[in-house]
Amino acid sequence: MKKGQTIEILGFLALVVIAIVSILALGLVTSGQKADVRQITHEYSEEKYFKAGANTLNTITEPKTGKTFIELMGLVGFFEKDILEFGETNDIVTVDVSEELTTKLNMIYNEGHWHLDIYHEPAYQIYVIMLLDVSPSMKEEIYNIKDNIQHIMDDVKTTTNRRVAYKLYFLPGGEFYRNQFNLIVQNNPNFKTYIVDSAACGLVPKTKSEAWAKGMKCLIEDKSEEWGTVTAKVGIILSDEPPSGCEGCGCRHYLDYAYEACCPSEDGCEFEKDSVCDDKTDDINTLITTANNINMNIFTLKATPCKLPDNRNCQDTNLPEIPYTCSGKVRLAHFMDMLSTGTNAKMFNVDDSNEVSKAIKEIVLSQPIPDIPFELGSNVPVNKRIRTYVIPAPTPIPGTYVRTILKQWN
Repeated sequence: MKKGQTIEILGFLALVVIAIVSILALGLVTSGQKADVRQITHEYSEEKYFKAGANTLNTITEPKTGKTFIELMGLVGFFEKDILEFGETNDIVTVDVSEELTTKLNMIYNEGHWHLDIYHEPAYQIYVIMLLDVSPSMKEEIYNIKDNIQHIMDDVKTTTNRRVAYKLYFLPGGEFYRNQFNLIVQNNPNFKTYIVDSAACGLVPKTKSEAWAKGMKCLIEDKSEEWGTVTAKVGIILSDEPPSGCEGCGCRHYLDYAYEACCPSEDGCEFEKDSVCDDKTDDINTLITTANNINMNIFTLKATPCKLPDNRNCQDTNLPEIPYTCSGKVRLAHFMDMLSTGTNAKMFNVDDSNEVSKAIKEIVLSQPIPDIPFELGSNVPVNKRIRTYVIPAPTPIPGTYVRTILKQWN
């Protein structure tokens, strides 16, 4: 009897224990579910708050101009600057877009809890600055550019949709060559030609048509602000002689008046002067520094120096080669390779004039486009949950938008 009661009591106690454990377990599960619900609700609320702030930025306007901040961000990315001017010349309104955006986003998200990237979409993504030696011996190479530049421009646009500005500069004395490109200029707004100003660049009359190192340095100092601040800047120099000609360095002389001609024999020529070569080396080094200051890569196209200009004749027509002209080849390659290597580019051998346009096309297609945004706000933390919102901001180019990425955290 007692044994049976004991078993019943133990069974009852077991049921009680099971019931208590079940209740406690159910409570823990319910509590966990409530915590999950609260977390989900909290995150949903924060997400709505973040998107509401982004939508507010989409709609509010800057009071002085009446433009939305989305429009202003598009103009910042287009003009590559954050201080914009509006209105007529005698009534200009200046807006510091970075300052205005910072104020508004601090009000929406609190300082230290947001970051904004405004990427660039300027009118031109790449500026190609071509500088040409215009001595008579360069005729074939320059005509090769004339015959093919339109195809290069069309092909680059069709295959890559890159927005490229082509600026062709002729060293002083190149007016005849420049005129050959007039029709191309008329038919293509992205292609312009110019003559380098000899006086403004301090080029010596005797060597100005071949002064490609001094000429390019002068262009960078005078024109680089027109080429954008973040855009890719590509220099291309075409020549068949060392900078400012090879008189005194590279080429050998036979009588002072016999420039661009040939020597009767190797032994009858005067050898180069070290001081003149040193001056040319200094010109190259100065150009490298100037180009690197604006992140410009300068590619060099080394045309063959082993030929006479059409308007010159050798005194001995039976010479197997042209010692005077060919003797500048080593120095030419040295200076061009030095320049291109120093500006993170390379030298192309274009001894065949048909290779000139092929090299130009290769350079344009291979050039990377910088993708460096304006940055506002605080650094993005690594240990926080980051919310991201992409805002496409319109530019003056139809169908082209600036990528604007807003990031926020708590």
